Amino acid sequence: MSLVARLFTGCLVLLTLAVFAAIVVGYGVFRFSDTGAVRGAWSEPLGGAEAISASIDLDHGDVTLADSLPAGPALGGDVVIRSEYRAGGDTRVARDWRIENGEGIATLGSASTDPPHAVLRWLQSPEQATWDVGVNPQVPLDLAVDVAVGSARIDLTGLTATRFSVNVAVGSADVVVGDATAATGVSRVRVGVGDVRLSVPEDVPVRIQVTAGISDVSSAGGFVFDGRYYTNDAWGNRTDLTTGLDIVVETGTGSVSLATLTPATPGPVAGPSSAGTSSADGTYPPARTSPSLTGSRPAVSVPSPVSTPSTRSAASPVDSRPNDRRP
Repeated sequence: MSLVARLFTGCLVLLTLAVFAAIVVGYGVFRFSDTGAVRGAWSEPLGGAEAISASIDLDHGDVTLADSLPAGPALGGDVVIRSEYRAGGDTRVARDWRIENGEGIATLGSASTDPPHAVLRWLQSPEQATWDVGVNPQVPLDLAVDVAVGSARIDLTGLTATRFSVNVAVGSADVVVGDATAATGVSRVRVGVGDVRLSVPEDVPVRIQVTAGISDVSSAGGFVFDGRYYTNDAWGNRTDLTTGLDIVVETGTGSVSLATLTPATPGPVAGPSSAGTSSADGTYPPARTSPSLTGSRPAVSVPSPVSTPSTRSAASPVDSRPNDRRP
């Protein structure tokens, strides 16, 4: 091969490598930057709804729910639900609201598109979906949250929750229980692989059944375990035995943490950042006027947690009625 032919072949190879490198670098900048992200906001008026049935479904991502959005005041007036979301550009977003027989039915969620060939799935945006949802605290709420991979942080403080179901296949569930006066049926928290943290105000009567696979169960003060149920003092001190919360916690592999929150002494609110979250001494405000989900987990009042890894119950659930539902 002549020298000219060799130079031509070498230049062709270098040009091919340069084009390939440019494509890889260019796509990498898009894939791992913010340019592929989609943001949006959504809200609905009350419109005569007397109750809310809300379903939130994510194939991957994080969801927070409270009586407000993280950067705003508690919902009220004619707004029944409000959400802000962020997801990858290849994500399908679902938002639906309708009223049937006086019940408002809200469906929210996101899922990645599914390319026809597995090799193309790598080309999808890695943007993790994030949903912040606020619900009007004056309207009874029946809540179902399903996350395939990710986390769910649900703060029911101040909300009128009748029942809740939180399911996370892989990830974590952090649930703060609210008032029990509107509770009906059995509420459930399920995590296949990951951690469950359940925080209960000390003045809310609660009975918790934990069914754990390869999981450790710990309780930080205020709970008594009778071999099947964890109960608090408020449960034993009920004057009306029809009141209280029944909660079933189910895990495969991970940990379960039960914590007690102590009511704070009423007083002046220092500012928006101090309301709605537990203070360092494990208290929570009796009335919330600002968001509770600001990125930090609620602290709890605490004697040292008592670990009970052997408390795995195979007993039948408190209530065999199906609790999962969809609009």
